[in-house]
Amino acid sequence: MNDVLVRAGDLIGRPVVTLGGDRVGELKDVVLGLGRGVLVGFTLRNPGFLGGPRRETLPWPSVHAVGADAVMVAGPDAFAEPQDLAPDGGHETVDLPLVTDDGQTLGRIVDVVLETGTRAQVVGFEIEPSPSLPSNGHRLLLPIDAMAAASEQAVVVPASVRHFVRDDLSGFGAAVAGFRAMSEDAR
Repeated sequence: MNDVLVRAGDLIGRPVVTLGGDRVGELKDVVLGLGRGVLVGFTLRNPGFLGGPRRETLPWPSVHAVGADAVMVAGPDAFAEPQDLAPDGGHETVDLPLVTDDGQTLGRIVDVVLETGTRAQVVGFEIEPSPSLPSNGHRLLLPIDAMAAASEQAVVVPASVRHFVRDDLSGFGAAVAGFRAMSEDAR
């Protein structure tokens, strides 16, 4: 798979299809391993307008491709039991405060930006910014190379992330690369 930046929320509702073309479900929620900064997988629902939730989940390693209109899997055996998806505690919600390691509240996380290549990785957050960040009323994107800490109460990031804030996904790849380079130099 080629590396593509995508908002996790944009994947919700996409059909899950097999390589043979069978529609086997829809993505219901994104499950993140926030502590590791990775996409763990997805919860599912049955296809269609009235499709209810499914017990099975879709682990990220079972995804063959993420396309503009669907997520592809090899076959229906790609699904797993919920406890197998995130045994170390994945998070389905992203509605968390984002705080820097020097104590500044940057805003509230409303979505997660993923790099969906061979290994899906959380590379940033989309936030509803606090008044401390100039935003002209727009949501902002912040690159994340490594989270200092994550819990069900807040996500803590390095204070240096403030220098790489962007307001659109098209220029966000360069911000991620710049933040990674700065983080590498600091190590």
